[in-house]
Amino acid sequence: MKKTLLILVPSLLICGIVIAFKSFSEDSDCVLETGKSYEVWLKEAEVSAFDRSGESWDTDGSAPDLRGMISWQDQVVLQTVEASDGLIARWSDTAISASQAIQGEADTQSLQRVGRFRMDAESSVETCIFDNDLGSHSYAGGFRISLSSLRLGDNYISGAGTLKSVTLCVREADAAGNDNVPKVAWVLTDGVQELNEPPFRMLSGADKLFTAAENTIDQTANRISDEIQELGDTLSEKLEKNIQDTINNLKKSE
Repeated sequence: MKKTLLILVPSLLICGIVIAFKSFSEDSDCVLETGKSYEVWLKEAEVSAFDRSGESWDTDGSAPDLRGMISWQDQVVLQTVEASDGLIARWSDTAISASQAIQGEADTQSLQRVGRFRMDAESSVETCIFDNDLGSHSYAGGFRISLSSLRLGDNYISGAGTLKSVTLCVREADAAGNDNVPKVAWVLTDGVQELNEPPFRMLSGADKLFTAAENTIDQTANRISDEIQELGDTLSEKLEKNIQDTINNLKKSE
């Protein structure tokens, strides 16, 4: 028994060291380099069976028509096509099939459906998922992700709300297609923040108008409230002064 343990323990230690070294090596190879440009796209998103209010996604009870967006430096750099009637949506980094390109029906640039960013450890990207309704988008959820947390390959992020998960794929900007994307799946936890509301720049035209009007009403209400408070303070000071003057005059007349 002791002899077996003497053989087994060193073997387990060696295996552990090899696995740790391999994991460290993969991470080092897939870390994004500062100043270098990368391509990113939404590969998959999954939402719960009901929207954020607990209601059915669509009035007819059908599943949502999911669409995703990615923004960087306050600009939307990617909008996916609509994935109709599903709780799980999958998107490709190409807009049409490769056979169409071979037949001369599209150029290389029109094939690509990716966003681009330049690596900066202080920056982040935001990805949000919507149910693409007529005239407006019903927000399913989103994440703000630090660029320093992203890795080359698939980046999986899970959520606690209606948006259950998203998978972003990252590759070098000069990579020639998916063959150069590392076959590694990363589960991101650090540097990830769930977004309760979508960034304003991602809202539809109707939603932007509604939000702007709502903000204007709030600002007006706050201004009126401040003015009423200021008026009340002024009247209180005048009333107090008048009372004090009356008391002083009564004292003088005694």
